[in-house]
Amino acid sequence: MALSRNAPWFWVLIRAATAHRGGLLRL
Repeated sequence: MALSRNAPWFWVLIRAATAHRGGLLRL
């Protein structure tokens, strides 16, 4: 899981996509 350190912006896109899809990761 070095992506979080390599591409922190990538998680932002995933979080936005997840929140847009359902919103399960709305923590």
